[in-house]
Amino acid sequence: MAFIGFFIAILAQILNGTVSIFDKFLLQKTLRPTTFAFWISLTSLGAFVLLPFDFAMPTGEQWFINLAAGATFSLALVFMYEALQKEELTRVVPTLGTLIPIFTLLVANFFLGETLSQSQILAVFILIVGIIFLTYRHSPKPSNWLVLGSAALSAFGFALSSVLIKEVFLEQPFAAGLAWSRLGGLVIIPIVLANKESREEIFRKREIPKKGNVIIFSLGRIFSGAGFILINLAYAILSPAVVNALQSVQYAFIFLATLFLRRFWPNLLNEKISRRLMAARITGIIAVIIGSIILGIYE
Repeated sequence: MAFIGFFIAILAQILNGTVSIFDKFLLQKTLRPTTFAFWISLTSLGAFVLLPFDFAMPTGEQWFINLAAGATFSLALVFMYEALQKEELTRVVPTLGTLIPIFTLLVANFFLGETLSQSQILAVFILIVGIIFLTYRHSPKPSNWLVLGSAALSAFGFALSSVLIKEVFLEQPFAAGLAWSRLGGLVIIPIVLANKESREEIFRKREIPKKGNVIIFSLGRIFSGAGFILINLAYAILSPAVVNALQSVQYAFIFLATLFLRRFWPNLLNEKISRRLMAARITGIIAVIIGSIILGIYE
């Protein structure tokens, strides 16, 4: 069963990596981060199509956990899209992916009473070293630490959501728990509508979007939906720390895909990668993979 869980988690990370590339492109061309998160949260309600296959109603405290899991996930989306729009994809996603397992361990330690072993502490140290290399920038342009701070807040939100959704799946059927938790994502609606620019962007009449953008958005939502279901299925099988540690697969995929896309379409994602920067990224990825393996083995 664990092998199946690992396969599902890795496939989900590859799909999510593809979605990150699509979203980065669209955020450069179309919507504001809050508006983008608004539409994504609404489309995630499509999980209710699964409810009839495994129907169950949450009771008492389960409602709070379900709604909190969905709310923290949607809020994490806002911070992630904010960072993606303003920073390089190969800096934001690896930083996000590296911080999530660290925050997951800390959240699990605080809420579930799990203690960190010496091996996990070593893994966290290696992951932090990986972050230093992954966020390295050999450029006269200073790092946008406010944006990277948004990535950190996003990582904390995703980590908290993953721990909560694990609790959901321990007490409720998978399809029912997944569907009801999406209601918590509606918390983003008043936040987005409170912003005048986002409100105008949602309700204004639009020109017919370019066919290419429509295809990218549609494929992104299909891949996102599949990745979302698979990642939550992996949470139901494996520990959240293990699933989140496999984020390394996602940003290794993104790094390689970015190199490929940059070769043929240099301005597509606005990524600037020198030899020194490439060496730093590769070193960071190796460090994070090692840290993730240690987390996976000693979870």
